[in-house]
Amino acid sequence: EISSVLPGGLNDFKPAMMINRGILEELDELSDGEKIKDLGLAEEVLSYIFLRRFGNRFGWTPVMIANDDLGAFAEGMIGLQEAWQVTQNRMVLDRITSSETLLDGSALFANRADTGTGTIPAANNNLRSAGLAPSDSEWGAMATLYAGIGGIGTGRRVRGTLNTILVPTNAVYQEALRTFATLQENKIAATTANLGLYRNQVKIVPESELNSVNATAYYGFRNPTRLNNATVVRGYFNGYGAAGRRERWYDPETKCTYVSLEGRIAVATKNWRFAVKNAGTGG
Repeated sequence: EISSVLPGGLNDFKPAMMINRGILEELDELSDGEKIKDLGLAEEVLSYIFLRRFGNRFGWTPVMIANDDLGAFAEGMIGLQEAWQVTQNRMVLDRITSSETLLDGSALFANRADTGTGTIPAANNNLRSAGLAPSDSEWGAMATLYAGIGGIGTGRRVRGTLNTILVPTNAVYQEALRTFATLQENKIAATTANLGLYRNQVKIVPESELNSVNATAYYGFRNPTRLNNATVVRGYFNGYGAAGRRERWYDPETKCTYVSLEGRIAVATKNWRFAVKNAGTGG
């Protein structure tokens, strides 16, 4: 829900640069009979993407086979699959929460130098460092920061608005529900005091792992599962995919049946322009 899949598979474990292309400008106006010009896109490199290998196995003993009323085999397979999902999830979250320095010299969430010309240059700040819990006013402040972000090599603003919030599963999540979740009862504008301006406009993604990183910080994204808007991108080794590869074999010496799950995944930061962090009350 907060990362995009790199199209096509990866072939090896070698690190490769993650390229981010600039936003599209307007098409050039052409006079009658004029040759069409090439469309140039600026590029930047923010990080490296490299493949990592993960796996585990479990053995199905003869006693377990004889007494499978408890569903030991099914439990084992569920456990392997859940472990692989957690592994992928944590790798994506680490890219978002680790405050690593990208190849442009700035952290993923930072106040970068202004770009562009004109009366109001692009501010390029995607960090609200002195915020509060989710609310209409806080989301509005984050939306204002987002509106001031420019594209690669230009002051032209990025498109769209923030529409996804990633929150820890604590009081911050509760405030996000109060602010964004769809309610059953009717609300009357200018009469009901807590009418949410952004209600039903923002997808809420609760994540328990954030409780151990920063219990008050949360993140706003715009369409984070689309490749061109993705803050974090993940890719998989050819032949493995998001589900990983399962193998099953029998050991005649121990009379055990083994099942393994191996996953090969690469995760990297691709873009900072479509995400805004709110540090909450934790600074």
